[in-house]
Amino acid sequence: MESLFRDLLQKKNKWFVLLILGVLLVIIAMPTTGTKSESEEKYALEEEMRLKNILEKMEGVGNTKIMITYQDSRTVEGVVVIADGAGNAAIAKNITDVVQALFDVDSHRIKVIKGNQMK
Repeated sequence: MESLFRDLLQKKNKWFVLLILGVLLVIIAMPTTGTKSESEEKYALEEEMRLKNILEKMEGVGNTKIMITYQDSRTVEGVVVIADGAGNAAIAKNITDVVQALFDVDSHRIKVIKGNQMK
């Protein structure tokens, strides 16, 4: 009787250990990157608005739409600027220079496009 109880207890322990290992594997496999926290998204929107406000104060730029993408929570990967005045090469160059100065991003990661007289 005692050996039967011991065998039953060992089997239960094995199943318990297997269950715990399975739960740990599921937790480890859950993705942790690629999801932005609410604070990171808020930061990204604030940076886009700050850039928009700066650029629209520059002569000839006009209305803008901005999109900034991030490699991680704070490293800028690329910037797109759509500006009414970007059809002028000098203005487009000034926009690129400002973005480079503010975000320390290479010029090939900045795209400045002429807008269609946005409102």
